[in-house]
Amino acid sequence: MAIVKIGIITVSDRAYAGVYEDISGKSIINTLNDYLVSEWEEVYKIVPDEQEVIEKKLSKWSIMTNVAWWLLQEVLVLLREMLHQKLLKRYAIV
Repeated sequence: MAIVKIGIITVSDRAYAGVYEDISGKSIINTLNDYLVSEWEEVYKIVPDEQEVIEKKLSKWSIMTNVAWWLLQEVLVLLREMLHQKLLKRYAIV
């Protein structure tokens, strides 16, 4: 079975310039590692907050990794549900 590649892109001028460490992208990677049972490969990049740069990176990734946008949407829905369940447990809202 082929390893699934998942792209994580952080858009931040300051993180891109090295002013501070990107915590959000690494947090997403850690969360995926916690919840995904299949083997996967991260494709992680920090880019500046410039529309042209973002568009080029996403376009390149979609071609290079054969990203299926419907799959990305499904992953986002799954992550949203997992976060919701985690919050419910944390604050005892059951």
